Amino acid sequence: MFRSTKYLSQLIYRQSSRQLSNTADFAFVFDIDGVLVRGSKPLPGAKPALELLRQNQVPFLLLTNGGGVTETERASFLSERIGVPLSPRQLVQSHTPMKSYIGQWDRVMVVGGPYDSARKCAIEYGFKDVLMPHDLVNATPGISPHHRYSKEFLDRYALSPSEVDLDKPVDAVLVFNDCRDMGTDIQVILDLLNSENGKIGTKRPVSGGGTEPAIPIIFSNNDFLWAADYPLPRFGQGAIRMMVERLYKEQNNGAELRSKILGKPFVSQYEFAAKTLVEWSGGQRFPPLLHGGGQSCVGYPRR
Repeated sequence: MFRSTKYLSQLIYRQSSRQLSNTADFAFVFDIDGVLVRGSKPLPGAKPALELLRQNQVPFLLLTNGGGVTETERASFLSERIGVPLSPRQLVQSHTPMKSYIGQWDRVMVVGGPYDSARKCAIEYGFKDVLMPHDLVNATPGISPHHRYSKEFLDRYALSPSEVDLDKPVDAVLVFNDCRDMGTDIQVILDLLNSENGKIGTKRPVSGGGTEPAIPIIFSNNDFLWAADYPLPRFGQGAIRMMVERLYKEQNNGAELRSKILGKPFVSQYEFAAKTLVEWSGGQRFPPLLHGGGQSCVGYPRR
């Protein structure tokens, strides 16, 4: 966590003493898991540290490789747990940059997260036609013979079979969060990557040049492990990616899967966070100095 709120106080004093205006020319970017909270429990020092920044009008952003729910839901959850008001506009989750792809694809397969929360998130971003693997299970159960979804779950969270047009191609796979039914998710992902241009239930011919999947796939982060309530780290989305890549390679004569990975520590995630920080600050000049709190929350230099 933080070394102490005393450290933050000293840093704020040193920086503010160098300027004549009341507008801070520096900012903070914090990780969430293991820095502000662990699992669902707030960590000591989180509340006083964030309150100190708010009181001194120092911009700060929360940058996490977590996700699976809307930014509004996550901000509300954190505000309640930590006890400090937070805006969804102060939060960049691993999949938040996926909103940049609005208009590029018509139909997307969104994977991961609890229930149908990732679908709600994708729709909130602006995607119009959003499928999840359990929609296909509900429409054509044979796609995953050993799925773990109950009838009650499918009735409540899956699209009805009449709402799922199996003849309409899927344009991209977007992995928003960790899988809840890993077997089903991996099966559906690989079916689509090896399909005829995203057509459900088809398979393209295997050739030596299978590096390029039938449709694009984006993983929202590459975390192999993550900190949960359990004393040992748990497998994360990076482990899912490794499984998908290994199985894709087996299906495509040893070809390596070409994919895009978002999240920390990739530069694109920090660039998106910098843009978000400018917007949150009301369009003011990008702070020339950022201080990071947490793993991979490094300073992002002004360009």
